[in-house]
Amino acid sequence: MWWKPPFSSMSNASKFSITGSRNGGVPSTILKPSSISSHPVYIQIHINNQPTKAIIDTGSAISIIHIEFLKTIKHENFQRQTQSCRTANSTPLNIIGQIMLEIKIKSITTYTNVYVATNLITSILLGNDWINTNHIHLFGDQQQLTIPDQYGQRITISYVEPTFINQPALLVNQITLPPYSQTLVDITCRIYNDKDLIFEPQLNHLSNCILIPHTLLNIRNHEAKVLMINANDRPQTLSKNTRIGTLSRHSTYSIYTTIQHSMTTNTQQRLNQVHNKNNNRIISNKKDDLIQPNRKNICDRCNEYFLSGNDLQKHLRTECYSDQIRKHIVESTKHIDNKKHRLAVQDILWRNKILFDPTPSIINIPPQTAIKTGDHPPIYSKQYSSSYE
Repeated sequence: MWWKPPFSSMSNASKFSITGSRNGGVPSTILKPSSISSHPVYIQIHINNQPTKAIIDTGSAISIIHIEFLKTIKHENFQRQTQSCRTANSTPLNIIGQIMLEIKIKSITTYTNVYVATNLITSILLGNDWINTNHIHLFGDQQQLTIPDQYGQRITISYVEPTFINQPALLVNQITLPPYSQTLVDITCRIYNDKDLIFEPQLNHLSNCILIPHTLLNIRNHEAKVLMINANDRPQTLSKNTRIGTLSRHSTYSIYTTIQHSMTTNTQQRLNQVHNKNNNRIISNKKDDLIQPNRKNICDRCNEYFLSGNDLQKHLRTECYSDQIRKHIVESTKHIDNKKHRLAVQDILWRNKILFDPTPSIINIPPQTAIKTGDHPPIYSKQYSSSYE
């Protein structure tokens, strides 16, 4: 189970998806995802005159800010409204209210209504409500987006690198691994304190039969421990500061905590209230307004509401689709050793899941006793006899 780090480490978040799936997965019902990338889109902005980096995510229906980050900027007219949404893995996003913020990009000033959350793993996320309202165009291959100014001229905004994407993990000391042994070794990195970082070993060590497992690491005072296995019949020596792996965050869980708690009946009832202002998914400032549930983002089987179509599709895959379909797809891809390749193939098979559905299809066609001609009488032509020549 993934654990959400405290806000002090949230500025280190790198890989990210509001929908629980990376861009390029099952299309959202709001806007098609952008091209596949290894990390989210960051741009430099000013929020109420305070500079920061924001994530731009086409898979999110709403814009969200963390309460702790909100406390660091000047703001007013905070509307408190406690509510909860569910992500693709059925974990909650706790929203405590909303606020109108000024978002300035270069010389262009925009305003948007932003939800305030307690368990967002980044400082601020700008979703489709801000993207669509301000006519933002994203160009993943060019690493930039454009936004029109007051004269309709499109201004180019380049993407920026997040504070933390991938960090190398280096050996603290020179080590000698005995033959056929496993040893816990000390590693160091540039991160001071953080939890549940994904450690991926360097592949070049495999050629020397040094095995290093993938794992989750907690970093304390720039250090952690990693297991190394020497599968050789002779000792192996690695020098100090040898890179043995990379630390990163996972792209599908980074936004939300996975601390489980059940939704109350009142929360479920709130999610069923409908309100929409100006058809742009921005919540109005009325006191009791809540998130508008999109019927297309509600599971027909368990009636769970999701922020986007991506979340809904992932939920259906893991829980509500037929076990026969799921078993067939898993069995068909279990021979693929590379996890990334296996998931990519499974994604293709899920898009064509009807091929694996053994349940009979039923076509409901009302019986017809005559050809329907509407308000017009049937076409009639008199038959004339003819002689055969």
